[in-house]
Amino acid sequence: MKFLFALDDPVAETLLESILESSGHELVIVSSATELEQEFFSCRWDGFFASPQFSGLSKILGRIASPDFGERPFVVLMAVKKAGGLELPAAHLAGADALLEPPIDAGRVSMVLDRIIEKRWQVSPPRDAVEGEIQTIREALKSLPPDLLPGIKRAFSAETAVYVEGLQAAVDRDDVKSIKFACHKIAGSSLTLGARGLGELCRYLECSPGQKTPSLTRELLPRIREQFERAKRNLDQAAELVHGQD
Repeated sequence: MKFLFALDDPVAETLLESILESSGHELVIVSSATELEQEFFSCRWDGFFASPQFSGLSKILGRIASPDFGERPFVVLMAVKKAGGLELPAAHLAGADALLEPPIDAGRVSMVLDRIIEKRWQVSPPRDAVEGEIQTIREALKSLPPDLLPGIKRAFSAETAVYVEGLQAAVDRDDVKSIKFACHKIAGSSLTLGARGLGELCRYLECSPGQKTPSLTRELLPRIREQFERAKRNLDQAAELVHGQD
């Protein structure tokens, strides 16, 4: 999953960064109101961790509270303990999906992640994306120098094959962490190249509730292998189209 950090507590930032990155999640850290606005609206975030006092936070929370905003990230605010209890502005509290109270540890973060997964996870796996996939891959490749295409094709085929085979081994061990890590890697490279069928299927498994992940992955492995083979064929055809256009 992808997380955005807007924190003014370097200790909390370091702890969260260590816990989330060790689980294979992708993080982006901002340090100013300008960076926050630029990054927040640049892509779809699964979770947003913020300090209540962070500059520009009120503006962001106001924007995502709008009914026409669309799909918003799961907002986690870092509660600050004072002598009289937790310090948190009422307006910020209304815009939060969860509070993370000190002391921060793996157990508390895991509870928040479970809530994010529960909110993000789809009930049924996505349908195979077949129509138009060659075109989406072609569009992704058009921005790349032609001399890089052979290396990208080889890297995608070789590296993804390793993670696909690793999924089988992880399923045999009921190793949820390894399954999610492999799915994260496959989804990232596939969606970057426009291979939506494989990417969305693995993103679905990455966001599945932990207790369901091994059985779901075991059930969907044949589809993952099929989508991987289709993605390689589509990548070859898209690359030929790009070369032909040149």
